[in-house]
Amino acid sequence: MSAVRRITHGVAAALDHVGLLRRHFERRGGLRILCYHGVCADEVLGEPWVPSYFVGASNFARQIEIIQRFAAVVPLAEAVERAADRSGGAESALAVTFDDAPACNLAHARHVLRTSGVRASFFVATGHATTGQLFVADVLRLLRWRPALAPPGNQAALAALVRTPAQHKRMRLDELAAVLRMPEQVVRARLEPAVRDVLRPMNWSELQQLADEGHEIGAHTVDHAILGAQRPDVRRVQILDSAAEVERRLGKRALGFAYPNGGPEDFGPEDYATLREAGVVYALATRAGFADAADPLNLPRLCIGRGHTPASFALELSGLVDRRRLRQQRWR
Repeated sequence: MSAVRRITHGVAAALDHVGLLRRHFERRGGLRILCYHGVCADEVLGEPWVPSYFVGASNFARQIEIIQRFAAVVPLAEAVERAADRSGGAESALAVTFDDAPACNLAHARHVLRTSGVRASFFVATGHATTGQLFVADVLRLLRWRPALAPPGNQAALAALVRTPAQHKRMRLDELAAVLRMPEQVVRARLEPAVRDVLRPMNWSELQQLADEGHEIGAHTVDHAILGAQRPDVRRVQILDSAAEVERRLGKRALGFAYPNGGPEDFGPEDYATLREAGVVYALATRAGFADAADPLNLPRLCIGRGHTPASFALELSGLVDRRRLRQQRWR
């Protein structure tokens, strides 16, 4: 069987099962929120510098087709508001979100969203949108892929971080800056434009274009700070300043906030008061499940990546694998 026929067969099989999975979803009722990061060209998806949580353009188009067969696809802020006042009861709905807002979405997600009529929510690390600085995980992945991108000199701390990149999630911002500020600048300058334009964050002009097209722009801290690893004063500044910058740049208050990384140790009740002070109405974790209006500052999302086939994607939407996902995400 050719590759094209295998893909076509896989999509057809997934769509054949949508009815059965949708019935399970509808019996449960409620809002499911999808979490994407980047949507990139199919031909680069398998490159070692592309994150596993990116999705190929053709697969993203299929997934949008599946979710529109599954349930109503609604703008997230509207869905949260409706759930809060319970005017919609437990109606089944889906919402699409993007964290980090890498620039590849402009070329590959934007068109699909426009033609399908789906309005999404993009959560922006405001400092990255201003400076163009690459995200830490991307810098470390690029250095594993091509060590020659690193600056010369004694880089023992950098080498240790590249070998065990997960440790950056538990580091303070000042510690990360001491190790990565100069290497990030060197890596960004040395990258081929084609690679840089996949991974770089969108700038404010590009984000304004998305806002003008009806997409929501929310906050994601200033420096993509994993709040649970930061001092209380830093956590507060990262939340308040990011929400304020979204409003200053785009002229509209940030109603939504996405916790970077979003795991069980990455935020807590101590952040909720700051979010309310910033005018944030809802906040998003990385946790499988149906959204609960009773806890709007800890809403769950389904994380979608390149490993999702059409069939496994439809299964994910149904909620049938939530318990397994919660164990994998260490929420249980």
